[in-house]
Amino acid sequence: MSAARRKRRHVEEDVDRGARGLSWHTILLPTAGTFLMLMAAAVWTAFGQASIGAVGSGWVFAVGVVIAGLVSTLVFHAFRGQALRDAADVGHLRALEELNEIAIAISSRIDSPPDVLRQLAAAARELLGMDRSGVALLDSATQSLKVVAFSGDVPRDPPIKFALSRLPLCSRLLASGQSLLVEDVSREALDVNPEVLLAFRVVAMILIPLSVGDRKLGLLALSSSKPRRFTAGERRLAKLLGSQAAVILGNSELYARMADAMRNQQRLFEQREALFAVNAAVYQASSFRESLQMIAELAPGVLNVDLCMVNLAADDADKVLVAAVTQPHGAELVGKSFTRRGTNGELVKATRRMLVVEDARNHPGVHPAFRDQLDVGSVAYLPLLRTGGEFMGMLVLIRRASGPFLQEQLNLGELFTVRAAAAVENAQLLDQTRRDAEAKAMLLRELNHRVKNNLASIITLLSLEEPELSPVARQWLDRAIDRIRTMARAHDLFSSGMERVALVELVAQMLPSLSVAKPPGVEVRVELDEVDVMLRTDKAVSLAMVLHELCYNAIIHGVSCCGGTVTIRGRTETADGKDGRRPRLVLEVIDEAKCSPRLARAEVLSGAVLTGTSGSGEKCSGKRGTLPPQRMGSGGLGLLLVDGLVTRELGGSFSLNRGEGGSVARVEMPIKPDETGQLS
Repeated sequence: MSAARRKRRHVEEDVDRGARGLSWHTILLPTAGTFLMLMAAAVWTAFGQASIGAVGSGWVFAVGVVIAGLVSTLVFHAFRGQALRDAADVGHLRALEELNEIAIAISSRIDSPPDVLRQLAAAARELLGMDRSGVALLDSATQSLKVVAFSGDVPRDPPIKFALSRLPLCSRLLASGQSLLVEDVSREALDVNPEVLLAFRVVAMILIPLSVGDRKLGLLALSSSKPRRFTAGERRLAKLLGSQAAVILGNSELYARMADAMRNQQRLFEQREALFAVNAAVYQASSFRESLQMIAELAPGVLNVDLCMVNLAADDADKVLVAAVTQPHGAELVGKSFTRRGTNGELVKATRRMLVVEDARNHPGVHPAFRDQLDVGSVAYLPLLRTGGEFMGMLVLIRRASGPFLQEQLNLGELFTVRAAAAVENAQLLDQTRRDAEAKAMLLRELNHRVKNNLASIITLLSLEEPELSPVARQWLDRAIDRIRTMARAHDLFSSGMERVALVELVAQMLPSLSVAKPPGVEVRVELDEVDVMLRTDKAVSLAMVLHELCYNAIIHGVSCCGGTVTIRGRTETADGKDGRRPRLVLEVIDEAKCSPRLARAEVLSGAVLTGTSGSGEKCSGKRGTLPPQRMGSGGLGLLLVDGLVTRELGGSFSLNRGEGGSVARVEMPIKPDETGQLS
């Protein structure tokens, strides 16, 4: 037995208890009345005999009986009325408690509107003791009632949707907001639909309009297949039930709308997240073609379509180029051009607005090649526009099924197209920049290759048919050839297309040019393990010339007479400059001869002042003393070349420190932030 039936049984038991109480009163009251009547009659008779004699005592007794009967009747009706009111109050209280419990139980399921409606129908049927019930909601747009929940003895496959024009009685009740209880429809003249009465076997019925304020929600209908007599309490209960049901239904609808709004918000958030992910994927594509294909592959999942095609404006203004199609559809179309004249594409290009075709199979503006090969049912054309509004192409969203697109799809599609257009434009610019960079790199490689060839040609020309030269002239010519060869080796590093070269690699390329000048017993060491500097062409060639000259001078004028070591040492450090602390490269070329065990303390000269006899031509005696400083002019052409390259080309400073143990040539030059570290 359900809870509602148990509660209804409690109500009936309370009424029975009231009836039983009324039966005891019915027995007690006549007894008390009879007793009072006899007592009154006896008193009256005795009084009469004493005053009027025995003859009139009979009339006195009769009058006493009548008075006693009237008093007993009045007392009986007073007690009976109170007993009925008490029983009715108990029943009403029980009904109100039951209605409140039903409302609480239904409200606890407000998160499931179908369950709420079914429970509402069941509770109303059991509370009012009817055979069946149903909840019908009003559709204002179509002016119809749709039954969304049934309970009780309902026929199989009942009709659930009714036009209000066919239900005049329901229309009037919805308009007035008044409930209607009919005990027997055959005895009352009602403007009802006989088909509905027959379908649901209606004899007695209750129609309760459901509304919240001025808003009409629907109708709660209950019926029985037998006549019913409705008490005043049941009529009030039906009205109260209608109010409670309307509130419950309104709360349920409000909760459903709130839940839908939250789901829509979550769906919109997920779509935007997917849109951002698509944009990120498109921007990370390695080429322009890959960006277009990425758009075609990712758009269907985000926009809920079957496939996507990206069309770009061709060189011929009357044609369109198919740049990408969702795989594996229409692969044979990619890369081909199709005429735009007379198609929807021409209209979209002219208007620069979105165009939606719901029945693409019968639309003359759909290109036959696309319609047949891609099985187009419905299609949306969205223009791709550059930043300045210039037409760039179209994003074509295709569905296999005919019919309208959801407005949410189209809104998201427009947003997707705007972002896709920006991605395509950026990809085109990136692709153009990459092509320009590749062209410039190729030209640079060709230039370096030609420079290298020219330098090699110069060396060849200087070496052919050598004339009889004096030793000094021969030495001068050999030095010139060595310098040119050093420049050629430096350019050789860039002829393969490299834009920068590591300092370590540059030094390794420069060292072979010293092999001719390096006598036996001389060792060249390189200490650049911790130096991580990348140099462009101009700096690399200049620095190679500087290192070549310094190493050559160190070998010839420092260690060639008795052997020794020439060390190329480098480091990076930070120094104060005009723009704050900036990194710089420090390179030192140190010569240590075997005939002088240590470097004496040297005077450090800057600019063009040198110490020692860089090129004086004095012969080595095995002993070295401190020599007087000399000006740059006595240092030879090599040091002049070094000083000029360091100050003008490298933007640095050069100094040469000479002592009795050897010399230290020091080059300091600033390095830019992009010249530190290995570049990818």
